Amino acid sequence: MIVRFLLCLYIVEFYGAHVQARTDQEIKAWFFREGMDCNIEHPISPKEMLELKENKIPDTNNAKCFVACVFKKTGMLDSKGMFDAENSIAMTQKDFANDPNRLESSKKLLEACKKVNDEAVSDGEKGCERSVLLHKCFVETAPQLGIKLP
Repeated sequence: MIVRFLLCLYIVEFYGAHVQARTDQEIKAWFFREGMDCNIEHPISPKEMLELKENKIPDTNNAKCFVACVFKKTGMLDSKGMFDAENSIAMTQKDFANDPNRLESSKKLLEACKKVNDEAVSDGEKGCERSVLLHKCFVETAPQLGIKLP
């Protein structure tokens, strides 16, 4: 149970910018549900969860596919395992409508990471490998745009 709680906190902290306009309780409940489902499909260990907390994706299929599952369930990856920048931007526009600075930097981040769809992956529609590329893009690009990751 504690692993699931910590996992929920990681997801809220790292990807919470995507849904910031919602209340903290709504964010936690939404990500907790998605993370719980994904942890059933792609169970990760406490050690892997801690690596995710440090903005690193463990080099296991379950960890990669866990992240892909969360990205798919939150609309960041489509059913073909591709980064859905348009949907992500639309969510950001809705959630940051009252914060033009955050909206602009979030849009820039999402636009910059569209390039992950041009990368070759061997797992096709699963999206596990692409989720790693997307995560890496977020981690590397966010600081350049003044976005502080937890």
